[in-house]
Amino acid sequence: MFEKYIAAVIQLDTTTCYEDNLKAAADFIGEAHARRARLVTLPENWTYQGNDYLDYAEEMPGGRLATMVSQLSAKYGMWIHSGSSSEKNENPSDPRPHNTSMLFNPKGELVAKYRKVHASDMDVAGAHAYRESDHKCPGKEIVVYDTKEVGKLGLSICYDLRFPELFRLMALDGAEVFFVPSSFYLMTGKDHWDILLQSRAIENSCYLLAGAQCGVKYD
Repeated sequence: MFEKYIAAVIQLDTTTCYEDNLKAAADFIGEAHARRARLVTLPENWTYQGNDYLDYAEEMPGGRLATMVSQLSAKYGMWIHSGSSSEKNENPSDPRPHNTSMLFNPKGELVAKYRKVHASDMDVAGAHAYRESDHKCPGKEIVVYDTKEVGKLGLSICYDLRFPELFRLMALDGAEVFFVPSSFYLMTGKDHWDILLQSRAIENSCYLLAGAQCGVKYD
């Protein structure tokens, strides 16, 4: 079991400006360091929100996002979980990027990577239909990483939250803290998000860190 430490959960009002989004995240990570956080996490799809998502899919590692987070992890000597963003698909026959999370250690090394398994395909009364599987390629692997410092961390993303079996499998693999970076709609978030987060934590006797999108678009 890990010792008590400070964890920072960053929430962002992501825009169509990639540069502004990266700067905002870097500034908040710096603030988290100033507040003595040893672990930081970001929300889902925070590098870009818009229709031109393919233009902002990156290599992980190797892309600008991974490079920035690696450098900040080493600069501040902290664990940083990248939330999630679009990763280029190495399969030439599938243009859909992955929805991917990365975990960096205090030396700036990429130690774990998770690709969202469950695509959010749904119709919500009062909101438009959404088919994440049309433009994101699902992953296939469950990821738990033992940091030896801030606990055993289980990685998930947003809609994964609705599948308790995933979290149970991570707990059985020793996970003590779950990441759930999210970008829930207002219509589903206000009724479902909080109670599902609480359920996954209580069911497995685990801590849970969930950064979400926020701001004017979600008022």
